[in-house]
Amino acid sequence: MTAVAIKQPLTPIQQELLELYAHHTSDSELSDIRNMLAQYFANKAMDAMDAIWEEKNYSEETMKEWVNAHDRIATKRN
Repeated sequence: MTAVAIKQPLTPIQQELLELYAHHTSDSELSDIRNMLAQYFANKAMDAMDAIWEEKNYSEETMKEWVNAHDRIATKRN
């Protein structure tokens, strides 16, 4: 078996997660942690999208225009 060399040190989040996994966690706790991480990153993505919408002055009307746009690329059917 070939050993894998680590080219860079662990990130702070990787270190924190390794410390967490050193303690016994139940399946339920692991599920809760996964959900918390998913919610955290979902919130960050939503905040980033909100910032883009605000920066570009998008609105609900903009979304309706996108939905009803007819300038989509036609796909070739066999």
